[in-house]
Amino acid sequence: MVGEDSPQALILRIYPGAHAFEKSEREYRNLKLLNRIGFPVLEGNILEQDSSHLGNPFIVVDRIPGEMLWQVLFSSQENEQNKLIDTFSQLFVQLHNLDFEPFMDGGYSDVDQESGSIINSQLSLWRACYESSPLPDFFPLFDCLGEHAQGAHESKLAVLHWDFHPENIILCPDGSLMVIDWTGLQVSDLRFDVDWTLMLISAYQGNRWRQP
Repeated sequence: MVGEDSPQALILRIYPGAHAFEKSEREYRNLKLLNRIGFPVLEGNILEQDSSHLGNPFIVVDRIPGEMLWQVLFSSQENEQNKLIDTFSQLFVQLHNLDFEPFMDGGYSDVDQESGSIINSQLSLWRACYESSPLPDFFPLFDCLGEHAQGAHESKLAVLHWDFHPENIILCPDGSLMVIDWTGLQVSDLRFDVDWTLMLISAYQGNRWRQP
């Protein structure tokens, strides 16, 4: 509540799991930075890491009217779909064109920026996860990726969302879009962000959606 006669709609987001404190602090910080530079995200109001209140750390953000883009996009007529895809894509480009310097200490590994090194660092992180699991069929794939990464050309460093898909985007009543879920923000090779989005879209909606 703000004042006596002006109720304010808010969202309480509670973070479970082993990395709850890190995730809550990271998302709150990212929201503040993104708001400061004018990127469309919710306004973070409170960060509370004292878990004695609700059992886990949480943040409080403004709630805005709107609906998740996913359902609207895939249930609309073709003409409306094309408009939404254009707006979605323009927002993705806007994100990758942001100045990444303010985010450099928010999840970016300080690696040599020569060709392929960032890709190799990311593949090493993923491989470490799979090596502790009973999924040996993944190892030849990672070997192949590692070999091809050696010849990868240098790409633009950018702010990555790492989960940029229509279920993480709110379609506001005025037609604008607002992006949510910023716990995975990272400065890295922008191709990771693009490829992850394409994979998610095609996995849930079919390969015909990759091209648009």
